[in-house]
Amino acid sequence: MVAGICDRELRAGLHREAETAGEKLFRQYGVLGIRGEAEAGYPTVRNHGLPALRAARASGATLATSLCHTLIALMAETEDTTVLWRGGPAALTFMRTEARKILALGGALTGDGLAAIHALDARFIERHISPGGAADLLAVTLGVDALSGGELPPIFPAEALPFAPCNP
Repeated sequence: MVAGICDRELRAGLHREAETAGEKLFRQYGVLGIRGEAEAGYPTVRNHGLPALRAARASGATLATSLCHTLIALMAETEDTTVLWRGGPAALTFMRTEARKILALGGALTGDGLAAIHALDARFIERHISPGGAADLLAVTLGVDALSGGELPPIFPAEALPFAPCNP
């Protein structure tokens, strides 16, 4: 379905005016964006998103913490064209570098990592950085995980519930 999409939609279209942000970014920076990610079989999801989600789930993290941890892992590696489009290469480098620092602190699975995430959120707001591409890959990660038998982590920790959780 997506085999050859980069050739068909990016490389072969060099003779006409670029219409989409993805086409413009390909011409300006050589990035393949989501087309390249899809054509390659979603390597960022496979190599970073799924392992982060599974590690968070194994740690007993809640759904929100698991999603946050996974998003940071994706931000550290993806070539987020939303960030590149809105903020240029400096914004993309900033996002990836800061996300990698957070992962080195344990990501959303540690207090230090969470504090760094909150600080980064404020810096993103200041700089108008919105990691939409990483967020899209988070959705793909959840879908792939569900299709391969994964279950969503609990919304609340079991000890916070006013009743005993049901066990299937």
